Amino acid sequence: MDQDALAARVADLEAQVAVLQSGGIAFAQMVEDLAKAIHAVAGRLDTAEANIVGLADVSSQAADVVLGVTTRLAAVEAQPAPEGQQRPPRRRLPGRP
Repeated sequence: MDQDALAARVADLEAQVAVLQSGGIAFAQMVEDLAKAIHAVAGRLDTAEANIVGLADVSSQAADVVLGVTTRLAAVEAQPAPEGQQRPPRRRLPGRP
């Protein structure tokens, strides 16, 4: 291979290296952007999980309140009416026995 052909080949290889380097840099930037997006999604999932736990806690507290009210109501209804008085009939909610 003569000098001119060799110089042309070296120049061609240098150009290919430059293209590969710029592609590698672009790829590295895409990977970094993807990592940031994954991190953001993970943060949102953590927030969603905390919200779900909070809702479950509130739901549990509401169930405790309903149970307490129901228990108290049953206890009041189980007491006999004072002498000479009648308890008013219990109102039923539509669709409830």
